[in-house]
Parts: sequence; C-alpha cells; structure tokens
Amino acid sequence: MTTPVGLPGSNPTSVLGKKRRFLSRSDEEVVEEMDMELEYRQGWPTLPTLPLLTEYGDVEEYFGEHFQAAHVPAIKFILDSQRVEPLMVLPCHRVHPGCKPDELTATLLVLSKVGSGSWFHAIKEIRKYLASQALDINIEFIDRRAYSGLSSFTILPSETIVISFWLEIREKIIAVLKSSGQPWSTIDVLHRGLGEIREECSPTIIISTPTTSDTIWKREIIPAIRRFSMPNLQVELLYGSFVACVDELDSEKAGRVLTLKAFQSIISMGTSCGPRGGESSGTLGGAITLHRDEQNLGTFALTNNHVIRSQLYDDGMSLVAFPCLIEIRNC
Repeated sequence: MTTPVGLPGSNPTSVLGKKRRFLSRSDEEVVEEMDMELEYRQGWPTLPTLPLLTEYGDVEEYFGEHFQAAHVPAIKFILDSQRVEPLMVLPCHRVHPGCKPDELTATLLVLSKVGSGSWFHAIKEIRKYLASQALDINIEFIDRRAYSGLSSFTILPSETIVISFWLEIREKIIAVLKSSGQPWSTIDVLHRGLGEIREECSPTIIISTPTTSDTIWKREIIPAIRRFSMPNLQVELLYGSFVACVDELDSEKAGRVLTLKAFQSIISMGTSCGPRGGESSGTLGGAITLHRDEQNLGTFALTNNHVIRSQLYDDGMSLVAFPCLIEIRNC
C-alpha cells in the first residue's frame, strides 16, 4: 500500500470552500445545500470526505453551553416524527486525521441505520430548527456500520470479469487523474460496502487524495471516472488514506486460486516466501548472486529476518523457502 500524501500546513477539513454560512430556512434553500450522494451517509451541507475522526473538545464554544438540555430533546422529537431510530445524537467535531477542530467542523452527528425512517426529511427539519435557533453547525447522518469505515475485501483471482474490466479501463482512469492536476496517493480496487462478507460488498475503485475538499473532485473528476467504470465498478473517494482488508482468510491465503504459473522456475520480486512447514509468509524482496575471487557463491533470496525466523533458523540449519529453487541461508 502507498503512504498517504499530505499538504504541509493545511487543514483540509476546514477549507471546504465556505465561509460562515447564511442561515437558510426555506425548504428549497435547505434541500439545495443537502448532501444526499451516499445512501449510508447524508447531511447538510456538503460533508467532508471520509475517513474522519470524532472529537469532543470545546464543543460548548460552537454548540452553546446548554445544547444537550436545550436542543437535543427537540432534535430527538424530529427524529421520532420521521421514524428515525438513532443510536446516538452527538454534538462533536468531525475532522480529518492530523487536522484541528474549528468552527467549520462542528457537527451534529446522528448514528443510525440505513432504512430507519426518512433521513431526507429529518435532516431538512433539523436544519430548519437549528437555523431558527441561530445555530450554524453541520448535520451528519451515518449508518453505524460505516462509522468506523466500510468493510473491505480483496478482489479474488477467480473474479476474472472484474479483473479484465479493470485492466481495460485502468489507463483511462489514470489519464483522468493525471490531467486533473490534483494530487492523489493511492488507487485500489476492492469489494466495499456495509456487508460482513465479500458477496455483500460491491467491487469499487477507491481513490485517495489529500485534497478532497477541492470541489473539482465531485464536480468533474469522479463523474468522469464513473463514465468509464459504471455499472461494473463503483467509485469511492477517500481523504489521503489507504484501505486495509478485514477478511482474516485474505491475509493468510490471499491468492485462493493458484495456476501453473505460480510454480514456474522464475521467482519474481514480491513473491511470498517463508519457512517450510510454517503457517505464515512474507515478501521476497528479490534475489542477489554473490561472487568472491571470480567464484560464484550462489544466489540468495532477500527478505526480512522475521519472515523466515523459526526454531530451525535458531539452531543454525538452512531453510528452503521454495523447494529446489532458492535456498535461504543465515548469511
């Protein structure tokens, strides 16, 4: 995975292209400003891109000293009237990692579940209520399953249709990213969704960038990529991050399907290796051939110590990571 890229001295969460907002009160004004792009995360106004941290410091400064007592009951009444079942109604700050809370990160966070009542009408009515109280804070409804991040599963080698389609459009998408002039740190294809198993999560192109607050992403770049990818592959934009898979079986046996090519005599850099009989493996960084006084001392694999560490290693015996192909010695 690629290390996320950041912009020194920036606070992307607080530069959403908006100053203190006009306290919109009419239905038309509120609806026009609402963020309804995702089924599992909606709110007012345009929400900062995930992942976000939830912080609670100095909330009184932005919500008022008696927010819980004075306003949360009215907000819960609105939720109840729209049949929304909240697990949590929380005044907080929602910030990107490494960023500081400020007046533009103050958020009324409602943790619920997709399909629980009408989020659309609840957000609209809560926004109108807060405006009537001169409270200019963000509103975020998020499914509890997405709060800590969507489930992620690898694309398996057996998913030949997905892989072939991705190989067909990959260069086009990279060309769109390059021509945009925006920095981006990673591009991956994974199953992503609210489900607990791979089959419940859609194959998705994930793009991470430190400049998600720039409106060009949602206005131009992502729509351009979707024209190539949809409906075969969804597209998800993340704030300068990488994605870890949650399937334990993936981490232990990511390949699942082996072909004859996996057993050929040419071992490429990046191949997995480990001690014979072991239950874990690591990455083969490459091979190195040693010579001394014009004598070939042999070819050795290059990897980390912990990858091949075992009792046999400690006893001074040599280990064969790939039988009859590469011998890893204590050298």
